[in-house]
Amino acid sequence: MIVLVFMLLNLSLIPVNEKRLEDCLISFREIPYPRGIYKDSILDSYLHTRFQNYLESCPEFSRPTSMKDLILVKVLEGHCFLFGPSRNEEEAYRCYLDALSLSKEEESIVLEVECLRALIQYGLFTKNNLTEINRYIDYHGQLAYDKLEILQNQYFLLRCQAEINYGSTGDIPFSFSVWESLLSECHDSSYFRLEVETRSVYAQILDYCGFSNMAMEEYWKALTTAAEHSDEYYQDVKFTSLGNMGHSLMQQRKYREALNLFMQLLDRSFPQKRLSNQAKIYGWMSDCYKKMGLIDSAYYYLDLSYQKKEENNETAKTIAVREIQSKYDNERLGRALVEESLRRKQNNLTAFTIGGVLLVVSMFIWFHYYRQRKRNQKIQQDLDIANKEIQLTAVNARLDGQELEKKNLASFLHDHIVGQLVAANMHLKIASHNQQNESLEKTAQLVHDAGILIRNMSHDLYPPVLLKMGLGPALQDLCEKYTNNHLTIDINPQAAQIRLKGDAIAKVYYAVQELLNNVTKHSQASKCEIDLSTSTDQLTVTIRDNGVGMGQPEEHSAGLGLNTVRARVESLGGSFLIHDHDPGLSQTISIPLQVFHPEKPPTY
Repeated sequence: MIVLVFMLLNLSLIPVNEKRLEDCLISFREIPYPRGIYKDSILDSYLHTRFQNYLESCPEFSRPTSMKDLILVKVLEGHCFLFGPSRNEEEAYRCYLDALSLSKEEESIVLEVECLRALIQYGLFTKNNLTEINRYIDYHGQLAYDKLEILQNQYFLLRCQAEINYGSTGDIPFSFSVWESLLSECHDSSYFRLEVETRSVYAQILDYCGFSNMAMEEYWKALTTAAEHSDEYYQDVKFTSLGNMGHSLMQQRKYREALNLFMQLLDRSFPQKRLSNQAKIYGWMSDCYKKMGLIDSAYYYLDLSYQKKEENNETAKTIAVREIQSKYDNERLGRALVEESLRRKQNNLTAFTIGGVLLVVSMFIWFHYYRQRKRNQKIQQDLDIANKEIQLTAVNARLDGQELEKKNLASFLHDHIVGQLVAANMHLKIASHNQQNESLEKTAQLVHDAGILIRNMSHDLYPPVLLKMGLGPALQDLCEKYTNNHLTIDINPQAAQIRLKGDAIAKVYYAVQELLNNVTKHSQASKCEIDLSTSTDQLTVTIRDNGVGMGQPEEHSAGLGLNTVRARVESLGGSFLIHDHDPGLSQTISIPLQVFHPEKPPTY
């Protein structure tokens, strides 16, 4: 996190009230701010950095005492991330967005416009998020509260459209009359900063479109306008304009004229600029000398360019310096060894031929590797699918075996053991009645209790209501069993008419039972609703509760119980979905009806 510098001076403090803050933001949009009017305040630092595009360092503020101060701090933090020593465009964008959000809550149009200016200038400076920035420009136009903001919005719109067109088509369509009209209004209204900025961008567009002479005139007009108002601002504009003009002359192959302008930049005592800008100027000078055939001078200024880059970034590389040194050495060697030129050409041809062969071989090897990699990926995907199918088949086989075993055991207990225990109990009761034997009565009671336990066990293993009545009545019975003083479970009345039977429907029943177990144990819900319905081709069971939900999405697939439910459903060709809602959880099972082979399934 970039730390801001804020120095406390022992000078008289002019308090900044809420109204004065907004008045100052309006007043110093065009007039240079004489720093020190509001000493030791956030507003003082903000106004000082308002029109700078480079910050040598960023100050640390005292804690904001109001929401408006906090908004200015957020914008300043964005400036520091964008224009400071440790550049971070993503953090700058986040700070500007935070400031805009706070300004909307504060319901201050002036601060909101200020934040929009920062966002738009960020987009035009970085060329990032231009489509979104275009929407902010439209919003800025809606909030423009005076003529300056209206003209500023026109400038933003023209420049953003130029950037978007250039980024998408490589062309910059523009109208002379539109730009000239905007410049005329800025000049007539004495908005000198906006005029200078607009004229500088207009000059760049003219230069790009081939109107070099007109571009030069506009650069000089921008310099003249800046000189009439603020010397510090004039020096900043002069540094940028001379650099752009020199680069334009260089593109026109007017290398000596370009060098004269670059020399002016180096000779004059301009304020400290980014070392990267100085490195860029040295680089342009090196290019000029290189085009002129002055290799020694080209190397000298390229070396200076890299020195500046190293001062700005300790990890800067010197590859290009070595390249120009190599070219210089080759040129000197060529002048000394002219007689060997033919041999060198032959060697170059041989090297080119070998390089071509190596390139073809490399491409063949790469193509073979690419195909083999794709083949291996396809094999791995097939293996993953096969493994998943094997695992699903194993789980389904285990579940089918468990359910068949439960069904057979329940049938055996109910049809044989329970029947015999009931008969034995009847005989014991008859014997007890005839003989009045207390021991026989106790034995009869024990047999009776054992019969009840075995009957309950058989019902738990495979509910008879599911076997006899089908799914709907079985789920109604299940809801009654799970309802207690803390949890009420209801099912839609139409469920009673859905009487699907068979081994497949048992998987649906046990899946619902497992989900109700989870609701009872983990949801902390007081109410649960089950909706059972069929359509022309699908059976759907939805379980909704008003509990605490599942939390993180990764928890939806966790746990043996849920994995068992998912396996049961997928074995029938169905799907199992979980959705958190506020409050509670919604779980839906969907099964194709063709799995159950009903004769005429009802539709609700």
